Amino acid sequence: MALLRVVMIAVLLAAAGCGGSGDATDVRALASWAATTDMVAAAWTQHEVPRRYSLRAVGRARQALTERGRHLDGLPAAARARVGEALQRLDRAVAELAEAIERGDRTGAVPIRARLQAEARTLGEVAAGLEARS
Repeated sequence: MALLRVVMIAVLLAAAGCGGSGDATDVRALASWAATTDMVAAAWTQHEVPRRYSLRAVGRARQALTERGRHLDGLPAAARARVGEALQRLDRAVAELAEAIERGDRTGAVPIRARLQAEARTLGEVAAGLEARS
């Protein structure tokens, strides 16, 4: 039950973090959604949250990633390319997670978590680089 609270807080924080704008803020919000999706995956694989909640949270994350991904034109070219590639990989991972949840395949969701974590790190690194520039 404690993990459920952590996941719910993470989803709320990710949603709240999506209010700002600016290069680093936008990329940080993407990283936050990637990390939130990983937390949902962790909770679901450990039987801490129900399937319906997990699907709803993953769907919301995917929607937020898509929306935020549309506002990257102001990024420097190298950062925009790196974020774009990370978002493509992240979108595939989130879609595969949703499919695993639909199938009830908790074991299959485990390797997806590593991919979510990697993309959260990548996006965090890009955001840190953008923050250092400003």
